[in-house]
Amino acid sequence: MSPRGKRGPARIVVLDKPSGPTSFDLVRRVRRVTGYAKVGHAGTLDPMASGVLVLGIGAATRLLGYLSGGEKTYRGLVRFTGSTDTDDATGKVLRTGCATFTREKLETAVRSFTGEIEQRPPVVSALKVDGKRAYALYRDKGETPELKPRRVIIHSIEIISWEKDELDLRVRCGGGTYIRALARDLGEALGCPAHLAALCRERVGPFDLSVAVSPEAFESSYERGEEAGLFSPASAVRSWPRVVLESRQVEAVRHGVQPEREWADGVVSALSSSLSKVALVDASGGLVGLADFAGPAPCLLMILPEDGDESR
Repeated sequence: MSPRGKRGPARIVVLDKPSGPTSFDLVRRVRRVTGYAKVGHAGTLDPMASGVLVLGIGAATRLLGYLSGGEKTYRGLVRFTGSTDTDDATGKVLRTGCATFTREKLETAVRSFTGEIEQRPPVVSALKVDGKRAYALYRDKGETPELKPRRVIIHSIEIISWEKDELDLRVRCGGGTYIRALARDLGEALGCPAHLAALCRERVGPFDLSVAVSPEAFESSYERGEEAGLFSPASAVRSWPRVVLESRQVEAVRHGVQPEREWADGVVSALSSSLSKVALVDASGGLVGLADFAGPAPCLLMILPEDGDESR
């Protein structure tokens, strides 16, 4: 690894974000520590939220889109005491109320939000409206942007505990799901104004809290030449089917040559049309690229330079 300000190889960084700083505060911190100008994220967390924040440095940023749109797990605390303009505890209270529903009604409401649903994003989301972030329009200009409902997938909602006006739950969902919006909508379904009081992201793709490190631990480890919180690019897609390439094939892919179907004999035959993407790796397991074997001809999705230089 490299001391502060000197670039090392492209890597995935998995932080345990504390409540308080913004995700971009931590992006800037990792940029400063690693010396990489190119540092990206696989989905931000609100300042109030804590938990898994996955970053990429150098060419590893090319993988982040595959993580941001993938499955995530959150643990949240929904409070049925009032709604807010931000749908969380940081906002201005719009309406107060009290929980009068039964456990049976709660469970019915929770079930109604699983599967593919329509969800209206919070007014302070990072979505862009006419080129401006929704939260900037609302907070800085006092405008209330019109955000259209979007289709999201919620795989499961687990009720961990419920006591009168507080619901502790765990949500496993697809990318683009807002837990703040879920809290708001649960309240509306139960006839009781609600907001999200606390949130922790427990998992992003293959990375969970057990492997995440604090920003301070990452910084000190990196400066000592250690690898706390650092993962190879291949680890980001370790659940994908793998095709091991010969050296000549590795060279071809890195020069943009499209893969041939026979390279993946014995792998592609087991793929389905909905799971047709594979990780192309070298003999040592290092990630060379990603490819989609759906259709008559395989197609490269991403190439990872051998040295991880983001300029290539």
